[in-house]
Amino acid sequence: DVVLEEPPFVAVRPWRRATAADLRRPLIIQTPSNAYRLDFLVRLFPRARVRVLHLVRNPAATINGLVDGWRFRGFHAQRMTAPLDIPGYSDVLPHSADWWKFDLPPDWQSTAGQGLADVAAFQWCSAHRSTLDFLDANPGVDRLRVDFEDVVADPDTRRRTFARVLQWLGAPMDASLQAVIDRPLPPVMATAPPRARRWFARADELAPVLARPDVQDLAERLQLGPPSD
Repeated sequence: DVVLEEPPFVAVRPWRRATAADLRRPLIIQTPSNAYRLDFLVRLFPRARVRVLHLVRNPAATINGLVDGWRFRGFHAQRMTAPLDIPGYSDVLPHSADWWKFDLPPDWQSTAGQGLADVAAFQWCSAHRSTLDFLDANPGVDRLRVDFEDVVADPDTRRRTFARVLQWLGAPMDASLQAVIDRPLPPVMATAPPRARRWFARADELAPVLARPDVQDLAERLQLGPPSD
């Protein structure tokens, strides 16, 4: 009846109480769940300069990664009042059926009874659609879209990508960041060793959801080309 889970693979560092000086520093708020809180965050910090760094990735790889995570031993996010009926999850991990994994989008109930790939596609669509809707409604908010594929590409592409991000942020390049760009850090919170086109192993399962009109329309709205990783 009890699930005890620390943030997967990430050590929790000591923290201290914020000071008045800290309130003038940049505050980074991330994770897909905050895509649904952007309006709230703007109201919470009415005098702040809000900027949105929108990281996107092709739906095939992203949805595949979510499916892997749902079937992994971690990532429990929300305990439900009744067991979930998600084919490909509830029947594969019956001991986890009381738990929703990753972010819980509005109208999640509409996915009840759908397969796991459909639930993952719903999560991918919901987070990006919420972000785009916020940006459309707030044209004055500074934004930059970055492709995940460019962040993990060859060294020259990584350097160009991070140079663009740093220029947008007005932040300098230091030696430690340059080292990360030149020699990427090991994967964090990965359910399996990364490899190119990992989603090909589940292509038959993913094909129907990738063909859904909502997934296709959103990929076009995000200006995502055919999946290459």
